[in-house]
Amino acid sequence: MEEALVEAVRSMAGSGPEWLFAMGLVTVMAWLASKAVPIAADTATRRADVEAAREERKAEEARRLEQRDLERSRAEGRWLEQYERATRVQEQTNAVMAGVEGQMAALNAALNDSKERAGKMARDLEAVRAAVQQN
Repeated sequence: MEEALVEAVRSMAGSGPEWLFAMGLVTVMAWLASKAVPIAADTATRRADVEAAREERKAEEARRLEQRDLERSRAEGRWLEQYERATRVQEQTNAVMAGVEGQMAALNAALNDSKERAGKMARDLEAVRAAVQQN
């Protein structure tokens, strides 16, 4: 490409200084373009790499959040199962305690009845003793 430009400049050399300046300007612009195109391509490549890395980080973050939510859901499920189990155990305990309270009430009633009968027997025995001693 440089050879073509050099030949074009030589053929235009006799055409006057304006044409020579124009050709020099075109040559300089072509040289700048040849340097700028790879830089632009490299910049576009880097920008695409950065964007790809950002998308990968977003995807990884989404996977981590999904995993965390899944683990949290499992933990909440276990907590709910344990809570329900504890509630069932508490209900069973309450039922047993109600039965024990009923038994205690029955035993107290039997004890009070026994105490009353023992008191009556003691009074009867005192009456018998008093009658025996008088004779």
